[in-house]
Amino acid sequence: GDNKDQRVLIKPGLKITNKHTGLNYTVSAVAKDPEGKGLIISCTREPDTTITITSKDLKYFERT
Repeated sequence: GDNKDQRVLIKPGLKITNKHTGLNYTVSAVAKDPEGKGLIISCTREPDTTITITSKDLKYFERT
């Protein structure tokens, strides 16, 4: 195994919670960041909220 990669596997359908707001989101899409080494993650929340975060932002979220 590669010990440097400690990230949670992010994939569509994964539910995550913002640690600060307590709001729950569902990952809807994951793409490589064309500007860098990370990921761009689209998340949705009912009824019609969509946010886009990067893999750097994941430290503010936890798996639901």
